[in-house]
Amino acid sequence: MKEEDWYKIQKNWWNQFHYVKLQVDGYTITMHLMQNKNKLQKLLFVDGVIEGKWFISPDKHPESKFYQSRAWRFYTSKFRKDMEAIWGKRAAAKRFDWGRVYYTKKMHRTSFTAFRKHYEKNFKSIELIS
Repeated sequence: MKEEDWYKIQKNWWNQFHYVKLQVDGYTITMHLMQNKNKLQKLLFVDGVIEGKWFISPDKHPESKFYQSRAWRFYTSKFRKDMEAIWGKRAAAKRFDWGRVYYTKKMHRTSFTAFRKHYEKNFKSIELIS
């Protein structure tokens, strides 16, 4: 995709009356500005839909590659401190796997720069439709 096309997307990123439509590796990606609590976010639709199964088992569905991955620690730092205070550091380390992480997908985007980097890195063919 040309630099001018990226500029058009960035210029209208926060415009609520403008939606972005892209053709990416054979899929049509549509992004609409939506409000989630007190934040404005771009919601991504793949071929006009969002399906929950893409987020539950992303390895089985190629559509999930368009969404941002997010890593979460299984145990919070507060929980870790509390358990270390109760059990001691060594005993708590034996009982709990502190390095345990799980991954989720986010169906929205808040940053244009992160969106552009993700798409340029992972997809070969990106075309601006509107």
